[in-house]
Amino acid sequence: MLDKHPDLMSDDQLREWVTHLVDDQVEEGPRLDYKEIQTLDQPNDRREVAKDVSSFANELGGTILYGVPEDRTADGRPIPKKPYGINQIKGFESRVENILVDAIGPALPQWRIRMVTVPSPSKKVVYVVWTPESWVGVHMVEAYGDRRYYRRGQYRAVEMTEEEVRGRYERLRAGRGWLESFLESPELNYVGSRLPDNFTSHYVVCPVYPLNVEFASDRMYEWLHSHPYPPFGFSASPYGARTRLEIDHARQEWEPYVELYRNGAVSLWRTAAISEQPDSPTKALAYIAELRHLLEMLQFGGQFYSFLGYSGPIRTVVTIFHRLQLMSEVRLPTERHYESRWPSLMTHDNALRMTADDSAMTLIGEPRRVLKRLADEMFKSYGLWEAHCFDENLNLMTQ
Repeated sequence: MLDKHPDLMSDDQLREWVTHLVDDQVEEGPRLDYKEIQTLDQPNDRREVAKDVSSFANELGGTILYGVPEDRTADGRPIPKKPYGINQIKGFESRVENILVDAIGPALPQWRIRMVTVPSPSKKVVYVVWTPESWVGVHMVEAYGDRRYYRRGQYRAVEMTEEEVRGRYERLRAGRGWLESFLESPELNYVGSRLPDNFTSHYVVCPVYPLNVEFASDRMYEWLHSHPYPPFGFSASPYGARTRLEIDHARQEWEPYVELYRNGAVSLWRTAAISEQPDSPTKALAYIAELRHLLEMLQFGGQFYSFLGYSGPIRTVVTIFHRLQLMSEVRLPTERHYESRWPSLMTHDNALRMTADDSAMTLIGEPRRVLKRLADEMFKSYGLWEAHCFDENLNLMTQ
């Protein structure tokens, strides 16, 4: 019932949503559950929380509202009733989080717990516990004397059969199969063959499961025109590598080429930040410049998914390649001053590839965290442990 990640909603918006459910007597269903109160003192109480949340994650995702009592329709269907709301429970959010972390395996990829005040002078609250459909596996309750899988039925958590668990894993594999096919498809990669013979960077951010983005709407039209790329005013300067190397201005330059896809993918083509070392055939990856351009794209992708209200799983893929020259000739400078020995690229197909799997919410709220993961993969491709060009706040260090 709550299609947006709660972090994409203000307190007032979340309160209006809860009020709408109660006022309009929206019945429980496969994605919504009402609980009058939830004590967490006994193992059985904590087990119920783990069962309910994992059952939503194993199906389509869902929301539990703690503090909303149930009534019944004439034919027995559960609906909310007034008055609703409970007294604030000290430490409720952290205690529920501990249950979700300690009692469910594998770890849920995402959840949120929000407290919403009831619009009345009673100072009552409702606790909103939300989880999306999981994209990492099937989740078992592994504590409180229980080692079973649950799925959400129409109105309650139902134990899963072995066949249902297998079917769930097959569904997850099928979704990722679509992603792998799209990342290799001519639909995504046709631009590369039309670009000048140069070192090329291709950045892709793509949902693990395809979306259906409607580009013909007025709302989308307004957003696209108010968010030109690059949107954040970064300098297009080719400088900035810690080696003080510069991108060769003599080669043919071309502007970044950005595409948005109906399935939710964002694709960017640009000239790679590769430098020529004077008086040497060796080439170097000006990685600070490359990562700055990549950060621009990640921030743009985060704004795009925030606009769409999408918070699910994404994959980010960065590829640097040349159609005519070998990427193994490109070295990675690791010191401020020139050294005769730079780490060599270790790759099986003469292309540099970095991949990071995360959620769109991380991209929206913490794009530098995604950047750091990709940078670590870049450095590992050259046989190094991790990217050392970030400070403790994950800002790129240019000096």
